[in-house]
Amino acid sequence: MHCYQYAKFYHNAILRRRNTTHIPISFEEACQYSGWRSAIDSEYNALQKRRTWSYAKLQPGMTPVPFTWVFKLKPLDAEGKNFMEKARCCV
Repeated sequence: MHCYQYAKFYHNAILRRRNTTHIPISFEEACQYSGWRSAIDSEYNALQKRRTWSYAKLQPGMTPVPFTWVFKLKPLDAEGKNFMEKARCCV
């Protein structure tokens, strides 16, 4: 088994053992679930509130800064039974 496949298998096994929700690997996949969509909206609102970035018209000859979304489950209790979806926009 390739290293990436093993890591994905191990990660999914942990999730099944903890009986948690699925962690999406893309923005499109995350938008299909209300909990993850809420996490994305929360991160977007926080970025706007802090005035970290804003939409701008792209000038000719310029290239946009690439970014990606990272999705994680944050434990809410010491036992690891309850989790909260977290989304981060990373440049």
